This record gives sequence, structure tokens and C-alpha cells, in this order.
Amino acid sequence: MREEQLLNSFKNPDEFKRLITNNDDLCNAADAFPEHAETLINIVLNKAEEFKRLITNSFYLRVTIGTFREHAGKIINILLNNSEEFARLIANNAELCNAARVFSEYSEALINSVLKNPERFKRLITNNYELCKTAYSFREHAGKIINTVFNNSDEFKRLITNIDDLYNAVNRFPEHAETLINVLLNNDDEFKRLITNIDDLYNAVTRFPKHAETLINNVP
Repeated sequence: MREEQLLNSFKNPDEFKRLITNNDDLCNAADAFPEHAETLINIVLNKAEEFKRLITNSFYLRVTIGTFREHAGKIINILLNNSEEFARLIANNAELCNAARVFSEYSEALINSVLKNPERFKRLITNNYELCKTAYSFREHAGKIINTVFNNSDEFKRLITNIDDLYNAVNRFPEHAETLINVLLNNDDEFKRLITNIDDLYNAVTRFPKHAETLINNVP
């Protein structure tokens, strides 16, 4: 690619598509002609069609941000302000947690966008393992994550399905351990849901010895 070709493509959308066919072309052009990197990324940021065409998945999102580091905030803001793009590029829990690692300076904005959107929360945190993994990836915001579960009984039931899940959550959120255990001890419905047989009771007593007497006394 010659510089003259690149400059001409800036004036001609069809030529831009012909010259920059994929994300590799985009990033290679930025590396080859750093003086034109800002123009390149602005075309992508300002045209939804180009953003979708050249940033096709979370891998290329990371590559693009790595290449255009000075524009990382603008790229992330497109995700935060466009639910369709967020769903397209952060498709599952693994991608959410990878984003926390790669874009650590934007981790608060990312997790807040999940916590404030119930549908997104359900989509990206589908089970207890992912709940604990998300808390680990967004360690500074673990309290907000578990509070979302505490404050919604349906979410608590969805993500704490058995005594093992409760134990995992206690280990991942130690500062909230007593609150988690108290849900079991002080809510008859939750006790019956999580302690369904003698094995569950044994596991609970073994894992929460401090509360063994209360657990045993709670058995109907």
C-alpha cells in the first residue's frame, strides 16, 4: 500500500473498503503510516458500518485498541453507549473478564454497564462459576457484584443453586461471608432450597462449623 493510495481512500468510501478489507489491513496501515493513524481510526469510529466491518469480534477489539491506544476511550465508549455493539463484542463471560484484564483502566465503566442492565447481567453471568470469576476479574468492584445478587432474590436463586455454590461465594466474597450465610440461616425457604438432604446438611456443617449448631437446629 502506498501513501498516495491511502490518502485517496480517505476521500472515497468505496476505495477505503477496497484498500482496508479487514482489521489486519487497518492496523497495518496505522503502523506503516502513523501520521495518518488518527484519520484511519476516526473513519472507523464515525461510521457504524465501518466499525462493524473492521472490528468483528472481541479479539479484533483488543487488537484495535492496542494499535490505537490513544483512542481507547473513544472505542470503549462506543460499546458503553450502544447496547447492540456491547452485545456483539462482549458476547460472553470470558470476553467480559478478558476486557477487564486488557482494558483495566475502563473496568469500572464496564462492570457498571453490566450491573445496571439486568438483561446484560443475566447474559454475561450465567452461573455461580461465572459469578465468582467475574468478582475475581473485577476485584475492586466485587462488593457491587455480590450486592446485585443480594438485592434480587431471583438472582440469588439463579446464581446460588446449592450448598456448594454458597460455599464458593463465601470464599470469593469473604467480606460478605456472614451476609451470605445469614440468608441460609434466617430464611426458611432458602434453607429448604439449599439443604435438601442429609448430605447437604453435612456439607454445610463441615464448611461452616461456626454455624453448625444453628444449622442443625434449623432442620424441620
